Amino acid sequence: MLVLGGLTELDEWSTDLSLDYPPVREMYERCVAFMPALADGELDAVEPVRTGLRPFRRANVCVEYDPDDHVVYNYAHGGSGFTFSWGCAEEVAGLVA
Repeated sequence: MLVLGGLTELDEWSTDLSLDYPPVREMYERCVAFMPALADGELDAVEPVRTGLRPFRRANVCVEYDPDDHVVYNYAHGGSGFTFSWGCAEEVAGLVA
């Protein structure tokens, strides 16, 4: 699997995005322009674009452990969720260890 980008859009709550959505199409085209070999890649037939809500906050990503409730809060990654996932997962593992 290869992830080609992420985006955050103010007040955009739709999770029904596709390659036809202009910002996604433009991002894909910029990736192919940067690395032309990507044009030969095979897109996932079922889910070529993965979407989800992309909340963020100006303060920073929240990764906190609440020892009273045994809950780890891990949110506000914005359009960088996949990129931050590795570091945040390591942080969470350290908090619960």
